[in-house]
Amino acid sequence: MSSHVFKNIFEEFTRGTIFENVDMDIEEVSPMFKCGCGYWRRGKGLKMDDMSCPRCKQELEMFKGNEFELLDVY
Repeated sequence: MSSHVFKNIFEEFTRGTIFENVDMDIEEVSPMFKCGCGYWRRGKGLKMDDMSCPRCKQELEMFKGNEFELLDVY
């Protein structure tokens, strides 16, 4: 889910509540991948062909990047 979609859902669910006019700055967390051998990399621009570890050839596991960081609420 993108931060834009999250904001739209938030607006829909807070309509008619004290949070109705709240705005927020949200930043999407860049995906990061790791391997059991200790190798890790950022996933920005990662293609499906790049999903294996260059050291040991095992499949990389995403350990960060399915979340948002809430920077400010106003």
